[in-house]
Amino acid sequence: MHSVSGALREQHQRYQAAHARLWNSPPAKLALVEPVELVVDEASWPDWKRHHVYFDSHVSVWRSIVRSCLERLASEMRSSVGKGRPVKAIIIEVLDKFPGVSFAELKGPRRDRGIVRARQVAMYEVYTQRDDMSTPMVGNIFGRDHTTVLNAVHKIKAMKAAGEPLYPLDEGV
Repeated sequence: MHSVSGALREQHQRYQAAHARLWNSPPAKLALVEPVELVVDEASWPDWKRHHVYFDSHVSVWRSIVRSCLERLASEMRSSVGKGRPVKAIIIEVLDKFPGVSFAELKGPRRDRGIVRARQVAMYEVYTQRDDMSTPMVGNIFGRDHTTVLNAVHKIKAMKAAGEPLYPLDEGV
């Protein structure tokens, strides 16, 4: 233990000495130096020293590629806006086939069988009829996660493939 404190004391003294050299010493006197004439043979210089070379040309190319991709994506998005039916119309059409279920219940936390089926069918219809909407966008409409939308889409596809009725009026209830 004694050797540790001795080592710390030595270290502290070294730090104090370095601090004194850096901050407490008077400025050094500068000596005047005679200018020296440089003889330069420009022919031996590499190209990048003789001529102006733009080293970041690859950056310019990359930026132009990204800009063109973004412009194409923006034009595709502008052309897809307004395609398909409005989401509200799709949901109202689904709710017409589920009597007693409102949109507030679709967005709400209840998990009754009828409400869950209506919610899944509505998610499926919005997702399939609106190609411009992603699963997170559809989930946002219903206050759900994108994985819930994926589950609903897969479940309704499987029900359609199996020939099961989607709507309560088709079941004969």
